Amino acid sequence: MLFVSAQKMLQHIHGGRADGSLERRINTYLRPDLLILDDFGRQQIRPRDLLNRWIVPLENRVDFLTLHTGKKLQMPFDELVVYSDKMEEEGKGSVELRQEAFQVAEMLAEAPRRAELIARADRLSKHNALTGIVRLLAGLVRDLTCIAGGRSASIMHFDYADELAALASRAPLDDWLEAYRLVEESLRDLEVRYANKRITLERLFLSLSER
Repeated sequence: MLFVSAQKMLQHIHGGRADGSLERRINTYLRPDLLILDDFGRQQIRPRDLLNRWIVPLENRVDFLTLHTGKKLQMPFDELVVYSDKMEEEGKGSVELRQEAFQVAEMLAEAPRRAELIARADRLSKHNALTGIVRLLAGLVRDLTCIAGGRSASIMHFDYADELAALASRAPLDDWLEAYRLVEESLRDLEVRYANKRITLERLFLSLSER
């Protein structure tokens, strides 16, 4: 077992570029049966970007690294990846927020009436953890695309596997891919463009219901 902070590991690896020991230093972290990276979440990367980066390695159990020299290394990726968070917003933890996100996914899969969609958008737009809910919704819809595409082993919300499988069967893969694109676009609007929350949600929900 090897326990190391992510920052220390990256600094150690980066130092190998100066003395030509880059491959040897990388192998230092490939040899242990268990590698524990502390403070990994402190890196400047969005959670969904990290998940998208690891979709293929998690499924194929192999990853490819490209060195600054252009050389590519193939490394085994037979890992159990466990994520945790400390998301607490207005007294509601990540479990409650994910339940809220899943209820939205269920509602959209049932083709609700327009008035119901607008009412839900209005209620959620006032939630202090709105961005967190939409981010979790994006993760759930991503899992739905994986299931619809026959890649159930790649889902992240394992404890919702049965419920997600039931939802995924209600639409073809292309519909879920489009749904994922729409949710990601709305998330960018909320995170980067600071768009009007209620209008952004209304547009998202109505677009998803019309798929």
